[in-house]
Amino acid sequence: MSEKDVGVSARSERRRGSEAPPARHPAVDGIMQFFAYAHLPEKLQAVSKGFCDLAETVADGPQNAETTVALRKLLEAKDAAVRAYLFKTAASAAGS
Repeated sequence: MSEKDVGVSARSERRRGSEAPPARHPAVDGIMQFFAYAHLPEKLQAVSKGFCDLAETVADGPQNAETTVALRKLLEAKDAAVRAYLFKTAASAAGS
């Protein structure tokens, strides 16, 4: 199984090693599902991976309201970056 096929939670468990992981707030776990990228085409996986890695770092930190705010804003940025790679100009859209 490749790194991109591993779930985001499993990847963070490996990274933490033998330390007892802090429990994630349910809201943090809920938003983390949207950082998965294995289902995307390879080009978009490359764009999404960095956002997923940063989201894991944030999600593994303190569990408070600012954590969910940071993750939501990071998700917005990831979505915009993916759309930027999918963007078609008016000229290219007319030729399709």
